Amino acid sequence: MPLDILLVAVSQRGTSSRRRTLRTLAATCDTEGELVRLAAASGRPLLAKIDPYGDLVLTSSEVDQLVAELRSVDGAASGAAARIVDEAVGLAERCAVDATTELHVIGD
Repeated sequence: MPLDILLVAVSQRGTSSRRRTLRTLAATCDTEGELVRLAAASGRPLLAKIDPYGDLVLTSSEVDQLVAELRSVDGAASGAAARIVDEAVGLAERCAVDATTELHVIGD
């Protein structure tokens, strides 16, 4: 159940969504599905929305909750799981400070 986690810059000229462009700024990949397992077992509302077969898009105003939930499960993570949690937190923190970015969690 691999997951890709992308920090994406969004630009949109005008009001039409057809003029919306996305540019990947940074990414990490959870090839082992560790984040999916942690999210499913966490009982946290936003982490529960991570779908190993779908996509989740979070705006810069939504990622603070994700950071808090990831930090709450970080103690239960070790090895590859701890690495992906740390990388996801880093991307989410970068997203939180820039209103023109989104965090995309892309399932298989």
